[in-house]
Amino acid sequence: MQNNLELKTYFQEYLVNESKAIFDLLSVSEQLEREGLKNIARYIRALSYSRQAIISRFYRNLKLIDDPVRILEELKELETHKIEKLENIELEAERQNNQGCLQTIYFVRESLKIEQIERNRVIEQLKKGIDVAYKQIVVCPLCSLVIVDEVERCPLCGANKAIFKAF
Repeated sequence: MQNNLELKTYFQEYLVNESKAIFDLLSVSEQLEREGLKNIARYIRALSYSRQAIISRFYRNLKLIDDPVRILEELKELETHKIEKLENIELEAERQNNQGCLQTIYFVRESLKIEQIERNRVIEQLKKGIDVAYKQIVVCPLCSLVIVDEVERCPLCGANKAIFKAF
């Protein structure tokens, strides 16, 4: 049992670095895509996915996802912690008058409120062992809202559905 605990501890340290690397790669990929370097952007996204696949294997091998309901319920606590961390960013963004950061913080807070309603529904369905029927699942790339209803515009930022990313 102790060995598994040590493995999980080492993995958590690894996860912090790999998570940052994944987000760095995805951000670089988005920038390259905007610059018209589509094939390099695709390669960078593939690198990011390969790191995600490795993390998923570790999760399975270390049995870290034993109860999806528990994980989703713990996510509520993590999101509260995330909002608290955003306060420092917000204070500094206000001091520097960085309107882009302030808008992003607004979108994070508001999307979390909206998504929590659907997450609660998902948790209830999981507890019953029943899947949820969605006609569509999309993410607005401007505000990051996950949308499960068919809409013409993002209910949070007003972006046109043409830019939504489907899942």
